[in-house]
Amino acid sequence: MTSSAELLKLTNELHSKVSRLHQHVQENSLKWTSFDIASEWEVPLPHSLQTVREEAIEATEELHALLLGPSSYFMRLLDPTVLIYSCLQAIHRFHIAEKLELDEEISYGELADRCGIKTTHLRRLLRLAISYHIFKEPTKNAVSHSAISRLIKENPDYDSWIGLVCEEMIPASVHYVSALEKWRGDDDPAHTGWAMANNVETSLFEAIGTNPVRAARFASAMTALNSTPTLLPVHLVQDLPWTAESCPRTVVDIGGSQGAIGQILLTNFPQITKVVVQDLPEVLRGAKIPESLQSKLELMEYDFFTEQKVKGADVYFFRSILHDWPDHKAIEILRNQVSALSTGSSIILNEMCLPDPGTVSMSQEQHIRSYDLRMTQSFSGTERDSEDWRALIANVDPRLRVLEIRNSPGSLLSVIQIVMQ
Repeated sequence: MTSSAELLKLTNELHSKVSRLHQHVQENSLKWTSFDIASEWEVPLPHSLQTVREEAIEATEELHALLLGPSSYFMRLLDPTVLIYSCLQAIHRFHIAEKLELDEEISYGELADRCGIKTTHLRRLLRLAISYHIFKEPTKNAVSHSAISRLIKENPDYDSWIGLVCEEMIPASVHYVSALEKWRGDDDPAHTGWAMANNVETSLFEAIGTNPVRAARFASAMTALNSTPTLLPVHLVQDLPWTAESCPRTVVDIGGSQGAIGQILLTNFPQITKVVVQDLPEVLRGAKIPESLQSKLELMEYDFFTEQKVKGADVYFFRSILHDWPDHKAIEILRNQVSALSTGSSIILNEMCLPDPGTVSMSQEQHIRSYDLRMTQSFSGTERDSEDWRALIANVDPRLRVLEIRNSPGSLLSVIQIVMQ
């Protein structure tokens, strides 16, 4: 049973960890982030101190929960926390951050006129947003930017992420249980919370494929998501089991969008002579290959629900693809690669590998379990643990086996190496 002594223990732990962060900032003449408009987005920290920061966040959240107690903590899960999504949706839908200049301090009325909504509604929405550090009210009835609203204004990808979450994923979440009741969780990508919310029986990916506006927002939102520290490609480069001697010469990046990861592989592994980036034609449209990589990077139209066209490559690579699909679809995708494998070929997945429950901090647990639920609600997809991955691969072809799963500290994704026995 928790006593008040636990509160003191957490407070002391928090003080110790924050002191270490403060010492690093002082010794390196850095500035810690704030919500002031001029703040940097992130503080550069070595890995050891990134871990300290995560531990400090965990202690802060645990202390917050214990101080609230079960009743108040539970009530805050529902109110006011969920209402911030209405504010974010309005910020996205009415382009509120875009319509306020960075150096402006104007009345709610003037900003409401620019956005085309009533002043009372804008003020109500923004005052809740301000309580979460999104915008500021420096004087009564006047609004200006904060660091977060500046981030939204200056980075369209972040605005797209708000749009994707508020317009697609939250409606999917709200309708998920109804979808379970109707379709009994049959894992059909057309039978999801998203399909129920949109009153259709098609998948979100089908909708994206036929709607250029939705497709552009989705691609932009993924750019924002992949810029978060836990998803940066630096982790992939660190976890790939390639030395100068073992580095592959040919890599096929399946579902590789417009080639960003392919370019990173070529830059960090000069032994690679060819990367073929495969995706659907509407995804590849407008892609540009840097002049320095013209001879090494190739863009190819390909649907991974068909047989692989490139035979005998050293590596067939997937990054954050299979979590979008239920097992039977993921098996189909991988089986389409098997006929292309030659002696020495491998399949490498850069996907989440879920830890066992209770083996990571509570905040990390919330994060990864939310990912898993989000994939199911929107796509009938799933995140998988090591046992799930091994079982999935065994069902693709009995000759395939998982050779190794690698995950560097601070990375949300693992590198899963699959070979033919």
